[in-house]
Amino acid sequence: MSSFIEGLPDRLRTSRNNLGLSQREIAKRIGISYTTIGAYELGTRIPSPQILCKLALIYNVTTDYLLGLERPATNFLNINGLTKEEIDTLKDLIVIIKK
Repeated sequence: MSSFIEGLPDRLRTSRNNLGLSQREIAKRIGISYTTIGAYELGTRIPSPQILCKLALIYNVTTDYLLGLERPATNFLNINGLTKEEIDTLKDLIVIIKK
């Protein structure tokens, strides 16, 4: 079964992966089952407007982006796979660059 909203499942999955979060972590934050998050990402279920808003807030994107009405922001940094020390170093470098 395909999603009624073209690309929504992929944008949901990509947004979650960009934060390095699991489906279980997202589900816990929202108060739904992780299988429901999986169904959203497979396109077999469509999130309600309320859930879509919660996901957008967690993923730091707009609902318009999730719905395919705008392009994603390009000012994020994928830190998946980095150690805490490497992340801290990046944060320090960002502070220096901003000065």
